[in-house]
Amino acid sequence: MNRSLVPSAVLILLLSLSVPSLFAGPGASGAAVPTPAPPAAKEVGPAFPMAHVPAGEALVLRKGSRLWVRGSTDKRSFELWAGTLLGSAILNAPLGAGVPDALLAEVRRQGVQAMTLRVPIVGLQASDPEVETGSDYALAGPYKTLQAKDNPSVEFRLGKAKLGKEVRPGVYSLQAPGELSIAGASLDIPLKGEAVFSGGQVRVTGHYEVRLSAFKVKILEDVWGSMGPKPSVEVYFDVTFGPPPAP
Repeated sequence: MNRSLVPSAVLILLLSLSVPSLFAGPGASGAAVPTPAPPAAKEVGPAFPMAHVPAGEALVLRKGSRLWVRGSTDKRSFELWAGTLLGSAILNAPLGAGVPDALLAEVRRQGVQAMTLRVPIVGLQASDPEVETGSDYALAGPYKTLQAKDNPSVEFRLGKAKLGKEVRPGVYSLQAPGELSIAGASLDIPLKGEAVFSGGQVRVTGHYEVRLSAFKVKILEDVWGSMGPKPSVEVYFDVTFGPPPAP
């Protein structure tokens, strides 16, 4: 990955995942995922060791998961996506072998004990080759601006998952408040989305439109351009958790 992109991508992605209380307006959060979506993460895996978790209680991020950011200034539109995603979850009780819809039943009954989704900064990539190679973007936010050397990832830690109504056949609303950590700072966010259960896996989709002031990181307008008096970007996620693959 071109090192000149990393500071720029860090700045936009980290800010985009900021406090939902700063939503830009009605309808700013939701579960719709636009098409075409960018590529899925090239690398997925657990966010923390799962060897201690009893069989039937562990879930890890599966292939096909993706997370990306879209925004625009008066100079350009941009899209950044995560080339690497790490995720782990632990259920409150083992899933019954051979039980139909066992994962859906357990999440509905007790929620999820713990879940972490981690976005390594070095894995961020740009959909626009011009952004990838543009030398001006090396100025858009050096590592030290966001303390990326000491905090190399964006991390979301689930507080409690609550499965809601079936909004469409097989699709359930999901409330998943938790804690987001960026550059050494942590903030509570009321994450929302939609969940689809199939074949022992759960796919969660959603997005946020947020203002960029939560972490008080200054964007260099001479590089990125102006985003107006209330700058905002959208972050989209489309992630699937399932049992760890067989060794």
